Amino acid sequence: MIKEYEQLRRKYKLPPFKQLDEEFELRKIDDDGFLIREIMRQMCRKLRWYASILEPILNPHPDSLHALIETKILENENRKSYFELYRKIWALVYEGMLIEFKSEREIATFIKKVWREFPKLNEEMYKVMSKIVRGWRHFEEKEYLNGYLG
Repeated sequence: MIKEYEQLRRKYKLPPFKQLDEEFELRKIDDDGFLIREIMRQMCRKLRWYASILEPILNPHPDSLHALIETKILENENRKSYFELYRKIWALVYEGMLIEFKSEREIATFIKKVWREFPKLNEEMYKVMSKIVRGWRHFEEKEYLNGYLG
């Protein structure tokens, strides 16, 4: 897989395999002959995972204790910035789905685009996750569950 990627990297000026692998776990890919598509799909998987973290915060399900607590943890935060991050993530995911129907060159262009945008998305997600982790570590049951009956 690494040899095949190196050919693609040179042809399309893609990032080094090791760096992509560290962020998107490319080694998990089961290369079936369409490596560049699989890389794009793996990148989109990570983006969807990020979106799944934001989803219960932005649209909490009333029966979800998990969503209730995380909504309380972040209730004083600017939800607009979370929604903007969520929107950016889903725009990239759907762009990736559309790119599946395009050429290898267009897929490579998409991979480079995600690679350029990912550090900022990653940084924003890190901030959100840090707040959630601190909230989970320090929440008190009475503060978050007052009135929650399940």
